[in-house]
Amino acid sequence: MGQKSDQVVRQILSELQSCCAKGHFSDESPEKLWFWQGHRRVDIKESLCFELPPVYGPPKADLVKGKVEDATSLQVWNVKTEQQIHTRLALKSPKVKAGRTQSFVMKIFDTPDTRGQDEFISQITQAGHTALCLNLRYSEQINDIHELAEMYLGFGKSYAGEVVIDLMRVIDHLEHQHQIEADPIILLLSGATVPFGLALSSIDQRISAIIIDYSDPDDPLLNISGRAPFFKGQFTHLGPNPWLVLAQCSVPKPMTILGSPRQSHPELAEPAKSCLLTFGQIVDNLRQTYQISGFDSRLNLPDVQKTQPNITHLIDAMIEQL
Repeated sequence: MGQKSDQVVRQILSELQSCCAKGHFSDESPEKLWFWQGHRRVDIKESLCFELPPVYGPPKADLVKGKVEDATSLQVWNVKTEQQIHTRLALKSPKVKAGRTQSFVMKIFDTPDTRGQDEFISQITQAGHTALCLNLRYSEQINDIHELAEMYLGFGKSYAGEVVIDLMRVIDHLEHQHQIEADPIILLLSGATVPFGLALSSIDQRISAIIIDYSDPDDPLLNISGRAPFFKGQFTHLGPNPWLVLAQCSVPKPMTILGSPRQSHPELAEPAKSCLLTFGQIVDNLRQTYQISGFDSRLNLPDVQKTQPNITHLIDAMIEQL
């Protein structure tokens, strides 16, 4: 195991050495920002090994619990996202007055957490939003997502890419089932789910806003370790600070960041070491990007040490900005 870990670290350090010149957005023109985003989305899709079906259509989905005509009772769907792959989606809508704009709040769980999903669904529907819960793709034989990532890389694929396609197909199903047009879709992310949600938001304009919660401060994108990365050629395609590039490609969508993640990496030699930004520097760069876009008020950084923000209040504030 140690030998494999050292090999992965050496590969990551080699990528970092060669990608230092590829940076994040640091210009001062909104026009150049949109141009930069377009080019970087090509890089993001490369890192995802992204392939969509040539003919669009809603995915096949089987309702395993609830009634099709009643979304105010809990529905559980198996949404077919790939051949022989189904993503399990739990959904419940509030009982609201006719004419109110529908809003969807989607939380991605990295482990099956039935109790946590029940609490989330209750909180969101009571606030008047449709609650969606789904889990990351997993394997019955491999229960560690980093081992899954290593397996996909061995096939020349990207685990992040497979997860993002799962999420996009779930949204395709929602659009078809609920006749979504301009209804807000807000992502709630934490820990290991952050990279996938950021990647999805950066390339899918249907995602309206993001809340990132670092109450559990782990985030694989900000930790260099001996574990396989979720993206193929992560640093080659996304540069030395992939978190920042993915977040900048989501500007000007409303984004709230609660807390801050840990950052850890082995001792690095120059120039790789000087290429890596601290999370504070990343946030400063992201704040500047929002200012350049003309939507600086859409980046929200509450001081969670002073007060614990109310998630439903944050969601309502984001919807008002759209």
